[in-house]
Amino acid sequence: MAGPVKPPPTYRQIQAQATRERIADAARRLFAAEGYGATSMEAIAREAGVAARTVYSAFGAKREILSLICERWLEQAGARELAGQVLGEPDPARRLHAQPVGRAAQ
Repeated sequence: MAGPVKPPPTYRQIQAQATRERIADAARRLFAAEGYGATSMEAIAREAGVAARTVYSAFGAKREILSLICERWLEQAGARELAGQVLGEPDPARRLHAQPVGRAAQ
């Protein structure tokens, strides 16, 4: 039996997600250029073209924005899949020298 069907996102939910992504992209650029500590929530808001309270409403704190940026990076790098392949090897010695599928030795 199939689980409950999840309704498609509403227009407002899609807009909110797009705003979160725009804020995260702006923060990533500023963190790279100015550094995490030197980047204020207000600067992120200006770079993203939103009000400062929108940034606070969407994320609550600067560390939450950084967390999303890191999650995206791990996703793009395929880190979870690679970790699953390596950790799937039961022999610890072989695990240390495992070459994840699709990755050449460097």
